[in-house]
Amino acid sequence: KTFPVQIRQIGEALTEIIKLEQIDESRVVVAGDSAGAYLALQFSLCHTNAVLADHLGVKSPLEKSALKGALLYCGPYDISSLSEVKDKTLRFVISRIGWSFMGQKDWKKSPLIDFVTPMDYITKESVPCYITDGNTLSFESHGRALGKALRAQGVFVRERYFDQAEGKVGHGYEAALDTDQGLLCLKDTYEMLEKFFA
Repeated sequence: KTFPVQIRQIGEALTEIIKLEQIDESRVVVAGDSAGAYLALQFSLCHTNAVLADHLGVKSPLEKSALKGALLYCGPYDISSLSEVKDKTLRFVISRIGWSFMGQKDWKKSPLIDFVTPMDYITKESVPCYITDGNTLSFESHGRALGKALRAQGVFVRERYFDQAEGKVGHGYEAALDTDQGLLCLKDTYEMLEKFFA
């Protein structure tokens, strides 16, 4: 499936989960890693931004106050910058990902291209976010740009990144719970959940 079907499916999945009465639908957090972080962010923005939701056809089954936050691990968010990569090999890979994601070879000319960069749809009503990434083969600059955009709207943000002096911390580091960095991210996650649900 191509964009934005993946984001619609989050709303559809939540609808089915609510029907099963398996969650407290008044207190929900979305989370994701890598591309999943991008999708979680886009869904959270659709939940609070009717313009984006209408354009993408995304329906949230939650009450407006029910979505408490988003946990965003190692995601790409500044999609417009991906088309400007100078490295030929990486540009080729990105072009193929863009083609698959948008459903057309020249994906930068898709009628939906104006809706793929989340930073363009942040409002003061966007949900609080935890943003993190490693420092090697990562989207750290995307996370930092997202954090800056959220703070500019007065949205609460907590971020975790790593200096090069701390050694290589790779994309998806949070899953490596046998590392100090992975455990630190787990601690952050617990603290953020406590904040979201306080």
